[in-house]
Amino acid sequence: MDFSAAHQQIEEACDDMQVPATRLAGEQVLLSFKQASGNLEACKYILVDSKMCMILSLANYAREQLLHAISVITKRSLDDYYDEEKQAILRQVQELVNSTGYSQQIGIGLANALTDEFSTIKSSNVGVTWNFHKKSKDFFEANILLPFFEIVLRVLHQRLQLYTVKENGTKTNSHRPDPRDDTLLAISVALAEKILTWDFSGPNDTVLAGTFIKEENDCMLPEDELFMTARTRAFPPHWRSILLNSDVLQMFFTLLKAVQESEMLAHRTRQCLIQLSGLRIEIFENETQIKEYMSIIIRGIMSFINDLSVDLPERSASSEYGPRLLGVTQMIRRFLCTIPLDILCSNSEIYSFLQEVAQLTAICLRETATDKDGLGYLVEESTWSMEAFDELLAIWVKLVQDVQNYINPNPYSTHEIDLTRVQMSSFNPAGIMGFLTEASYHITATYIDTRIEMAKFSIFEEDDYGGYKDWDTYGDQLMSIAILGRVVGQKALERLHGLLHERYSRLKTFFHSGVAIDGSNNYLNSLHETTNWLILISGFMLTDSGESETLLVPDALMKLSISQSNLGKNRDQVVMLSKTIIEILELFSLDASTVEASHCSPRVAETLFWFLERWAKTYLLIDETYYSSMSQNLIAAFGKPTSQGVGIQILEMIIELTKRNFVLWNADVDPLLQIVRMLNSFAKEPALRNGLLQSEKFIPLITFFTDSLNSLPEMIHNILVQTITIIISGASDPDLRLNYFEILAQAIEKRLLNALQRPDFDQKYQQAEVMSDIMSALEMFDGLALASSISNSAMVFSFCAKYFESFVRILQYYQNCPEVIVLVLQFFKSFVSHIEFSQLTTEQTQLVYKTIGEIFKVYSEANLGKNMSKLIEEGNEEPYSDISTLLGLLTELIATDLHGFSKPDSAQDTSGSLNVPNIVFYGINQLVPLLNREMLKIPRMCGGYIRLVSNGYQAITPLALFVHNGERKENSLAVQHLYPFLDKFLQIILECLLFKDFEASLIDPAAESLVALICARRNFYNSLVSSIIAQQAPDIRNHLQEAFYNLSISVPETLPESVLRPRDVSVLLNGSPERPNTTSPSSSQPCLVLPNLNMRIPIPAKITTPPTTAPEIINVFVLLPLLDDDDDDLPWPPAVGLVPSPFAGVDVSKDVLVLVIVTIVGIFDPAFDVGAKLGV
Repeated sequence: MDFSAAHQQIEEACDDMQVPATRLAGEQVLLSFKQASGNLEACKYILVDSKMCMILSLANYAREQLLHAISVITKRSLDDYYDEEKQAILRQVQELVNSTGYSQQIGIGLANALTDEFSTIKSSNVGVTWNFHKKSKDFFEANILLPFFEIVLRVLHQRLQLYTVKENGTKTNSHRPDPRDDTLLAISVALAEKILTWDFSGPNDTVLAGTFIKEENDCMLPEDELFMTARTRAFPPHWRSILLNSDVLQMFFTLLKAVQESEMLAHRTRQCLIQLSGLRIEIFENETQIKEYMSIIIRGIMSFINDLSVDLPERSASSEYGPRLLGVTQMIRRFLCTIPLDILCSNSEIYSFLQEVAQLTAICLRETATDKDGLGYLVEESTWSMEAFDELLAIWVKLVQDVQNYINPNPYSTHEIDLTRVQMSSFNPAGIMGFLTEASYHITATYIDTRIEMAKFSIFEEDDYGGYKDWDTYGDQLMSIAILGRVVGQKALERLHGLLHERYSRLKTFFHSGVAIDGSNNYLNSLHETTNWLILISGFMLTDSGESETLLVPDALMKLSISQSNLGKNRDQVVMLSKTIIEILELFSLDASTVEASHCSPRVAETLFWFLERWAKTYLLIDETYYSSMSQNLIAAFGKPTSQGVGIQILEMIIELTKRNFVLWNADVDPLLQIVRMLNSFAKEPALRNGLLQSEKFIPLITFFTDSLNSLPEMIHNILVQTITIIISGASDPDLRLNYFEILAQAIEKRLLNALQRPDFDQKYQQAEVMSDIMSALEMFDGLALASSISNSAMVFSFCAKYFESFVRILQYYQNCPEVIVLVLQFFKSFVSHIEFSQLTTEQTQLVYKTIGEIFKVYSEANLGKNMSKLIEEGNEEPYSDISTLLGLLTELIATDLHGFSKPDSAQDTSGSLNVPNIVFYGINQLVPLLNREMLKIPRMCGGYIRLVSNGYQAITPLALFVHNGERKENSLAVQHLYPFLDKFLQIILECLLFKDFEASLIDPAAESLVALICARRNFYNSLVSSIIAQQAPDIRNHLQEAFYNLSISVPETLPESVLRPRDVSVLLNGSPERPNTTSPSSSQPCLVLPNLNMRIPIPAKITTPPTTAPEIINVFVLLPLLDDDDDDLPWPPAVGLVPSPFAGVDVSKDVLVLVIVTIVGIFDPAFDVGAKLGV
């Protein structure tokens, strides 16, 4: 074989592998070379002579795999070594590193492989227990990790001598090597990074040993921080002498400067410095150590900041500028967010350091606006700058919050302050607050200017954030700016008001003249963008975010407004800014027929209504009772009429502006949806809702909406009807509520009947116009159902019930139109989910059941025999959405039965009446023939199956607790007939946990069930454990016996009273009028046979013949979940229901489900006609 030709051929094939078009040809060359004779010698020749990176990496790969194999063998054999032999691991690595040449690489490489293998993240799956992994990690951490760190520090120090420059400017070597070619340096830095990011075990770990799961607050700052800040792991105390060594810290700073030319080396060194910059306060022994450490870190970071301060052209030419900038900001954040503020301020250099950080923050902001290409697009460096700014912004927010907490301690804050240490120090919170106040305004003003500048360029870009709005995409950033801005509330609001008022004046002038002041074609677009961002910033500045809570005026702004009470409401900064934005909304709310309407922006309109949604909940019709002190300016400007406020006039103006914008943007969905969201937020605020209902302009608004439905996009029909219904349902006057509802109902009815009452409906029902009316009406009905509540259920039912038959008819007509089918099914799902069945009569409830039964029948008849898998082949985005909706409908039905809302009075019950079990079992029987295995390949469907089977375990727990409670009260006779079932459950769960592949997500429910079963059946558990141990190989019996012993002593003999009280059997023993006493089933009682469990399940005596379709029953309950109802007033285990929970399937799980259902329902409620339900 010609080695030179083979060499060239292989290199060309490697090049071809990088290009998709030639990849197949490259593969064929490599495969043919693999079959050629003499290829081994050719491979040696190529590896020696080739300079191609892709080929050279093969040698490194082979070395890494060999070292990985050694590390796995070492760990796997750890239990076979004596303590002295274990230390040989360290000695062997030391010997290799102390050698010269390639042996050093082998030594550091072996240390890398061992560190990976003994860690919690990269350990190999070699069939050992979690306990073994944990013990191995603890041994390595206690005996090997620190010596490895010392070894790598020595190697790094030696390699660093090759790249440092002496003070006289001469190099230490005549020929300075390139660090990018230094393999030993690369693997040494990688090892240092792994060690410094090691996940140390803490003495107070509360999680199960071996799970390697850490509590969240171990690596994050408290959750009340705006941003969660990563923290360096707590190093053991004996690492102190190494980590706090000034030479070690300084070496890493020097190393980073020396390896800047290598992207990978620089990145890993930066990660090391990020860890070292955030050493926790606990590792320091005295104040001297802290001060020395802070001085080194401050000086090192400041040197990096100075290195970044080069001319912009030089920065842009360096591809490493972005990562360097981000790395420096991450070091700063880790340092300033870890060391307590009072300790930071004890350092004389801290103020100059913070000044540098403030300047860097401004630089990052400006670069995001100035780093543009020739076409105005953001260049890559600007994204690095914005990410770096986010890091720095989080620092300033934390510093401000910390100082405020020092000045006015917050008892609810999770940020702890050592008051004793603070009192003993010379820390002056007011002094640092003065500095932060100045910095806050500087950052806030720069941010506003930057956003205005960036908005000018956004006209060149397409706004595509995956459907997210600006207030979502930049929400954290805007919230941070708001926190800083409120520190200097008056100056920040003055600036925002001035800029917005200027834009308002310029927009108003342009609307009247149509002439751009600067003559630019993009003048109006630029105005729109800058106005949009100023409104966004103002919205966050004036209000806080929050759902399902009363949002108050921020304290800083309330104090500011109170301080300006003597100026009057027209000169109050909060009032002025709010009114300016409302004036801008008036300006943009033009008649659609005017020429000026073409100058309006849907994006600005959407943002304006977002602002109103957010602002109105806090300021409009403000309630003085929520505040200890109140601004009279806010009351006068936005308060209630009873407080001499004009808030109701503003609300009426919003109603009028809403109508105008619905006409103006009737073809643009985004502004319309935001307007509806605003109205929906009003519906949830009693003051705003009542203000709407009492306004004379509200009835015209409802009439306007109902009359305009035909001209509005279909996708807003649902949410619009839902919102209107919620608002009108809040009317205190029943007649007024009914009047509003009739107006809405007539519009919905008209839309549906326009299609159904067409004389030619049978011929033209598939035409687009007719289908559009049908789908729009169904959307509106669904919105009506979603708005159902206890105050309007009777009205909603009376209206919807009139068209139940029509919905069934629609399902028959459109059986080949999935989009219509789903809408019909979705309506019934929403109806059952939200309607208050307690407000319905027995006849009305029966009508609901009957209609749902007809829905299942029609659907089954239309789809039986269809190839459902074709939906996947056709690339349907949501295949089987109809079946998923039907399953959801059954789930909601079960929930209504469990909560007792759908149960008719027993006196009115007749033998022919329907109930939830009738419909559920009937629906399942109709669905089962339509299902196949292919459906479980769909994540959503598979997830439903997973959640379902998991509920089997959850349902076992209350049954076992019930039995345990009975025995605890020495009433075992009442529960002894349940022992065989619990014994089987216990056996199944133990076998699954010990001998089957088991999903980690199932551990919690399985463990709960296991504890309850052990408490209930301890004697059987002991015998079962003995049997399991006896069946195992002798070499593992002792280990297994020890593990079972630890489990047994961990389970208490008696569970706490709080757990058992809901399972009290006294009611059953005394006889319950609702639940008859149960007795042990007789041997002649009919049973359902479950072959996989080798069990016979008693069927209630009422059933004379056991079901003959056990496989179908099992398939039914594979789809039907269970509910562990925690209601304290239920002294018996719950019946059938649904609770979401993850699970990975096990072969016996189907039988487990049937066992649970039949046991709980059949034994505790013999009157429940299981057989009849299954045979429907």
